Amino acid sequence: MNVFALLLLLSVAPMSPADIERSIDDGDVEEAKAAMADADLSPVARATLRGRLALAEDRPTDAAAQFEEAVRLAPEHAPLRLLWAHALLRADQPQGVRGALKTLDSKDPAVARLRAAAEEANGDSAAAYAALEGAARANPQDLELKRQLVLLCAREGLLEPTRAWIETLTPKQLGRVMALAVLQEIRSDAHALPLARQLASAFPSDADVQAQLGWVASSAGATSEASRAFARAVSLGADEAYAAAEHARAAGLHRDALRINARVADDTKRAEQRFDILFESGKLARAIAAAEALRLSPRRRYNLAYAHYGLQQFAEASAQARSLSGTDYAARAQTLLRAMGR
Repeated sequence: MNVFALLLLLSVAPMSPADIERSIDDGDVEEAKAAMADADLSPVARATLRGRLALAEDRPTDAAAQFEEAVRLAPEHAPLRLLWAHALLRADQPQGVRGALKTLDSKDPAVARLRAAAEEANGDSAAAYAALEGAARANPQDLELKRQLVLLCAREGLLEPTRAWIETLTPKQLGRVMALAVLQEIRSDAHALPLARQLASAFPSDADVQAQLGWVASSAGATSEASRAFARAVSLGADEAYAAAEHARAAGLHRDALRINARVADDTKRAEQRFDILFESGKLARAIAAAEALRLSPRRRYNLAYAHYGLQQFAEASAQARSLSGTDYAARAQTLLRAMGR
């Protein structure tokens, strides 16, 4: 190494706290550690950077302790309190978040989101709602607060507040990801169908949203509507043909069920479902033909026996009925055999 290069190397200044922080953000943890060892840092900066490093290394409990120390040294520094609260949540210590944020403005969106997350983790959804609502009223331009309120209300099964907060947002502001999250939260609620329709109408070309509408309609017992929603999802590219046909079958829409069944991707599921649809629609001869390529469950073997019986093919019906001995359908099979005098 020549003298000029040596002088240049020696002249390189230690990294500043901001440079070290950027290294952590960029994932250069080892570089940040080496820089901290060489840097002349204040106690607050050192504790803060140690906390940032601990978070980067997925050690949130250590991070919370470091940020707590930094806050003790600089109690009026708001960003440090936010970091401390964030680390406490990561460390599954939500009970400490309220104390970490106590001197900060509760209407500040960042503060409200952290406080709400902590209250919900503590099991107090009402307090979480109050934290988000107060900040949302004070900051109507903050869309994320409204989205969080939508999701919180949906998780708690509060359908009317969910709808009210959704209506403060355009579909673009709500976003398909949030719409899907809401639909997944409400899909087992038998009273959620009007809200699901509202969300689906906002995303008419989204296959996943239309499929979720189908599941909500299914939970509400609206099998025809569920089938139509699943069929729309299929036309948009979703793999929901089986569900669409199954709900059409349950609704007695056998022609629609057969049409959609043809699009079921799995050969076995398609063939089994086709047999069920044909049998339930009274097309017994076609059901018998469809059964030839199947390994039938006891339920379907009984139905096959009944199909032969319905066509007065008693020998075949008897053979199928007798094969059900020892199954859950044995008693029904015996009843069918008695009906044939066998």
